[in-house]
Amino acid sequence: KAIKRETSRDFEDALRLIVKSATRPGRYFAKVLYDLMKGMGTDDSTLIRVVVTTAKQDMQYIKADF
Repeated sequence: KAIKRETSRDFEDALRLIVKSATRPGRYFAKVLYDLMKGMGTDDSTLIRVVVTTAKQDMQYIKADF
């Protein structure tokens, strides 16, 4: 609520993204991966970037939340 009250819409969205990825990284990145792979066509370059830049131990959390 404080974020929404004190910020513009774009800045609010950015802060919410930071908070989500910092507090529940497994859940956040599981959703990112799901969104990249759902439906017709896959954003291969972004999918590869997310998988390659994610630490091995973080992948365990992502797997659990996926």
